[in-house]
Amino acid sequence: MTVPRLIQRSLAPGVLAAQRLRTHFGLAICGILALVATVAVVTCIPVYAEGASLRLLQTTLTKQAQQVGRSPFAVLVRYVGMWNTPLGWERIQQVDSFITAQGLPALGLPVQSLGRHARTIPLQLLVPVTPGSATTGTKEVTLGFVSSLEPAMRIMEGKLPVASADSRQPLQVMIMRDFADELGLNVGDRLQVRPDQATTTPITVEVTAVWMARNAHDPTWFFPPSAFHDLLLLPEASFTGPVARLVPQGVGQVAWFAQLDDTHLTAAQALPLLTRLDHLQTVVARMVPGLSIEQSPAEALRLYQRTSATLTAQLLVYSLPILGLVIYFALLVAQLLVDGQRSEVALLQTRGVPAIQIMAITGWEWLFFSSVALLLGPWLGLGCAVLMS
Repeated sequence: MTVPRLIQRSLAPGVLAAQRLRTHFGLAICGILALVATVAVVTCIPVYAEGASLRLLQTTLTKQAQQVGRSPFAVLVRYVGMWNTPLGWERIQQVDSFITAQGLPALGLPVQSLGRHARTIPLQLLVPVTPGSATTGTKEVTLGFVSSLEPAMRIMEGKLPVASADSRQPLQVMIMRDFADELGLNVGDRLQVRPDQATTTPITVEVTAVWMARNAHDPTWFFPPSAFHDLLLLPEASFTGPVARLVPQGVGQVAWFAQLDDTHLTAAQALPLLTRLDHLQTVVARMVPGLSIEQSPAEALRLYQRTSATLTAQLLVYSLPILGLVIYFALLVAQLLVDGQRSEVALLQTRGVPAIQIMAITGWEWLFFSSVALLLGPWLGLGCAVLMS
């Protein structure tokens, strides 16, 4: 048998099916509409539930941002030595490398900005009891560094401190204006800080700048500017070098604050993001017990997960009667088509047409119905979901 002849025989049932559908044109249209409606309803329910849940997620995140004054897709990882145990910088450095190089990138969303902050345990600052007095008292302060916040600071006096690796030389620091006014400090003043009463050799620091926040409500601030009131800010290299040597096991607090770009976040990415956040929490807590994620979109994502599943189930229950009616209508149309074609099937059998060829003709008919339903049904379902939204 030649190839053209083989193709002709293969397409013959399709041609006969088209002729039969043309004969029963009204019933064929009803059958197609019934199948399209069925696919549309099945498509519309999960799409609408997903969209409604995503809107709820965005609303929840917006409320969260208004409450804490930070971006809803901000991640704050923090360790507080007061609640746990002060640590040495060497141990923190391992976690710092993991979070910045692996942990945050693994979340799958672009990191818009990353702020890092560390400070010592409370230290004793020796200050004159009265201006010009030789008698000194003490005031609790901390030494620390903050990265990525320089644009949010305004230098009122002096210049930014320069890093130093020599602990024998005064460490350059800058202080908040309110703190300088409180103690009457000025640029150029040299101060002494000691970890405790038993330390005989204090740390000498020199004030090189006085600063204040440009905008206290800027979301760049992961803590309110007032939280840095009694912090003597110095370059990171000075903190990880001389300070880490002079105050071993003296890291009292460390934090990482990342703002993630959620511009292109889709519903399909929401739940995997929750899984990755939980994994990050598990890893950092294993590396340093007490280190935790204090802020993230995790709670909002969990609410989204629960709401999406519940809403889908509710919509499915409410739509079952409609879906049942549509399916019943489709079966009824199918029965009418079969009843109308019985005489044609009997005629084909009397002319010696094999049963398998008759089945092929019927298969071609329902292949046509299914193709049209699958082409038009999802688009109709999406359109209904958009209108309902």
